[in-house]
Amino acid sequence: MLNGIRFAIAGEGTGLYITLSEYYESSSLTTLAVMQEFGKFTVRGTGCYDAAHIVANHAALTLLTDAVLSDWQCSVHEAFAEYPKEFKPLAIALNATGDGARKFPDGSSGVPYILATNITIGCDICLPYPGQNLCHPTTSCTPTPYGTMCLTRPGYKADDVANDDVTLQWRMKWPVPGHEHRVAVAPGRSANTLCDPKNVGPDVCKEVAVADCSAVVPEDRRFESAHYDTDQQAIHEGEL
Repeated sequence: MLNGIRFAIAGEGTGLYITLSEYYESSSLTTLAVMQEFGKFTVRGTGCYDAAHIVANHAALTLLTDAVLSDWQCSVHEAFAEYPKEFKPLAIALNATGDGARKFPDGSSGVPYILATNITIGCDICLPYPGQNLCHPTTSCTPTPYGTMCLTRPGYKADDVANDDVTLQWRMKWPVPGHEHRVAVAPGRSANTLCDPKNVGPDVCKEVAVADCSAVVPEDRRFESAHYDTDQQAIHEGEL
């Protein structure tokens, strides 16, 4: 709760922290009237669900882990089936099914029960327009099969990010072989770190985890998805 309040007051404008407690624990799909000023939210009860999983990277989650959020007998009382695209999940009822269930870049699935704005969950797209491109200068807003993303230079990865943290950097499955080495990072993230020199040729940057971006980026957000750069030279054995 304290982390949520700190997050709400950390921005430049007015923040808002809302907890539903267990009010909708036994409810069927219900529109959340208290949030209607921000868009349409629908919520449903989960009963006493006890497995929680963090899917985002943000200061609001400092010191929190899956273990800390889970096994409280009733760790999750209700979850969100629908919410505006400006809001993203921080944590989910892990492996819960039904309304609102979806997959996430780390390979997990479930129904979101903690939402926030201005967070990163991975597979984030960039806007390739003047004044809207937030990519760090060490990356470029480039078309991919899943929309325009901040891609690093070949052979580089994000600075100070764990290889398996797909909320901040990731590789993707490409329909055209030879591009799997490309690393994408969250907008604003710098990428001056060389990939592990042990991985060469087609395996360059292999240590960076592959994210399931098809489960995250909907079709209507895939800017220029049909025009990603297939002309870029693929990396072959013995190169780079």
